[in-house]
Amino acid sequence: MRKTIHAILLLLCAVAFLPQMTSCRKKTDMGMAPKMALDSALSKLYGGDIDGYIECLDFGSRIDTLTRMQVEKMLYMAAKTTHSNKGDFLDYKVTGAEMKGDTVAYVFYKLDFANDTAEVCSEKMVYRDGRWRIRVRN
Repeated sequence: MRKTIHAILLLLCAVAFLPQMTSCRKKTDMGMAPKMALDSALSKLYGGDIDGYIECLDFGSRIDTLTRMQVEKMLYMAAKTTHSNKGDFLDYKVTGAEMKGDTVAYVFYKLDFANDTAEVCSEKMVYRDGRWRIRVRN
């Protein structure tokens, strides 16, 4: 009888705390998706896949071919300027994420350069059309 009461109490405690345990897990999992999306985007950018990187950006609406070409040109110019100021890009590491609701997150990362400098950066990520993207407009 005593074992039965103990088992019932244990079961009730588990049921009572289950929503709290799953809500913590859900928040952690939600933070992983934007981090993984940014990691994928940075991998494309620093791997030379500019078209793939542009697909990871959110402009708020579809962009036309001319705008896409301008974005491509700006990315190449930014890479050239960074290279002349800091040397070659060596590595990046996504370090964390801060969720701001279900569809907005800020993801933090670190860039390492050949001149022994590092930059700590962040990107605003938005969830749109079933995937996380880097927001390029306010």
